[in-house]
Amino acid sequence: MLIEADKTQRESGIATWHVILNPSVLAAVQRSPLGEASGHGHMFFNLEQTLAAWQASYPETGG
Repeated sequence: MLIEADKTQRESGIATWHVILNPSVLAAVQRSPLGEASGHGHMFFNLEQTLAAWQASYPETGG
């Protein structure tokens, strides 16, 4: 279900960011089809890391 939603959003130009993943959950997601589809660049341990990556990805928004 999440894999299908992620794919639909990507096809619509919407990025999914996975936030506050503890190490064991992060490892499991990275090995899953969802992790393969999302890519490692959108999975983070905390909100601060996520925000920094988002700002670097979208500098035109004032990040």
